[in-house]
Amino acid sequence: MFVKKGHYGYIQNRKIWTSLFTIACFGVSLSIFLIGWQVIGTKKNLWTVIAVLGCLPGAKSAVNTIMFLKAKGCPVKIHEQICPHAGQLCVFYDLQFTSYERTYAVDSLAIEGKSICGFTSHAKCSPDQCEKHLRTQLEQSGHKGYTVKIFTSIDKYLDRLDSMQREDGSVRADGEVIQQLLTLAL
Repeated sequence: MFVKKGHYGYIQNRKIWTSLFTIACFGVSLSIFLIGWQVIGTKKNLWTVIAVLGCLPGAKSAVNTIMFLKAKGCPVKIHEQICPHAGQLCVFYDLQFTSYERTYAVDSLAIEGKSICGFTSHAKCSPDQCEKHLRTQLEQSGHKGYTVKIFTSIDKYLDRLDSMQREDGSVRADGEVIQQLLTLAL
């Protein structure tokens, strides 16, 4: 029913659920308003105030809906290419990292030890700025020494995944770093 953040199909799933929740929130507020108006006979009543206050969660949800509707997830072809190369790596999909300046759409992100690499197929995503943003956010949360590389070439990304697979697998991704990256994502 719900796709967890970082799993393939998350963006598409959230588009549907945030849209439905937004419609439901405004529908409930409208219903309360109309019932109050019908029963009391005037718009100037307590039910109108309750209906207006009920619009606040709907407005917050509408903002989330707009953000998810603008977001683009990992294309199916890309996902199918990455899966055979992911192996035992910690790989996440459909990540949208936001900063004050822009949004960085990352189709896939792999973490192994102190190495983080990602792939973006979106022309508007600047790999250098995305790398800098992620590195800065990790350092600010106390996770220093991580290398971050975002690829725009699927072949180079797949080669990097293969080389990460061959590296010593005794150093796994830090759970706190994973949580930090997922928290940064939309």
